[in-house]
Amino acid sequence: VADKPPVPANAPPVPTSNKDDLPMVSVIVIGRNRGSFLLQALQGTPSFSLDTAQEIGCCADDTDDGVLATGIREQSYPREKLQVIIVDDASDDEHTLHTLATRVMLMVDERAPLWRFVQNAVQIGDGASRNVGASLATGEYLVFVDDDNVPKSHMVRSLVDGIRTSGFDALTCM
Repeated sequence: VADKPPVPANAPPVPTSNKDDLPMVSVIVIGRNRGSFLLQALQGTPSFSLDTAQEIGCCADDTDDGVLATGIREQSYPREKLQVIIVDDASDDEHTLHTLATRVMLMVDERAPLWRFVQNAVQIGDGASRNVGASLATGEYLVFVDDDNVPKSHMVRSLVDGIRTSGFDALTCM
């Protein structure tokens, strides 16, 4: 058996599967007047078979890895290490307001205190809404998600593993 080369002293940490070693991550979801999109971002897209999803261009990515978009609620990252802050930028659409008051608040209540909902009193825009969420975040890492993004189940874990192994201060995904 060949010896492994020594690990440099300044090498970034190797990802771990021990959830006690994983950092707290704050996911900040922003949106305005798109209640249906926000629900998809939080709870995933409707259930389709992978074949159907690929056929209609929904849920399956370009790499054809077979992973459906499951939303923030079903991340593979440990639930107790995941803070979710939903920032609504002063929605005034009746459907969105109803969705926020019922379905979104139910999800928040089920996962409190790690899930939190904030509604801006006046519209301040995407960047300022992200800053509102960031100011409430307690995680070591921040992940920003718009209401029209539907993350795959491994998004948070992949970003954490990537940033821990790369040594970079920030990562983005497309």
